[in-house]
Amino acid sequence: MIFDRILNKDLVSWFALLCGCVRNGLANKSMQIFCDMMANDIRPDVIVMVKVLGACFELGVLELTSCLDSYVIRGGFLSNSFVGASLIDCYARCGSLGRLTEKDVVNWSSMLQVLLKKELNSST
Repeated sequence: MIFDRILNKDLVSWFALLCGCVRNGLANKSMQIFCDMMANDIRPDVIVMVKVLGACFELGVLELTSCLDSYVIRGGFLSNSFVGASLIDCYARCGSLGRLTEKDVVNWSSMLQVLLKKELNSST
């Protein structure tokens, strides 16, 4: 309700709303907020993209991950290691790590962490 009363919604207000939804387990709502934000000509920054990819991770939907991956490439976010690591998490959640093309030290570390978690979970 407070968000709706804000007259000049900027990136910070959209991000606060999106974060609140992600923190409260409302990943679907977070993705809708991201779409609404974009429809209102508010373009995300790196921090917003990492949070959106976190919501995408919670959903574990490959098609959504692929769409966000395309947006990350078009938006020039792929050079950011945090965004790259978040994409790896999303693809790993979907069981599709082979789709990744950009791999640096952070991304390799993220992939290793995902694989170790899978190994530990399967051995218990």
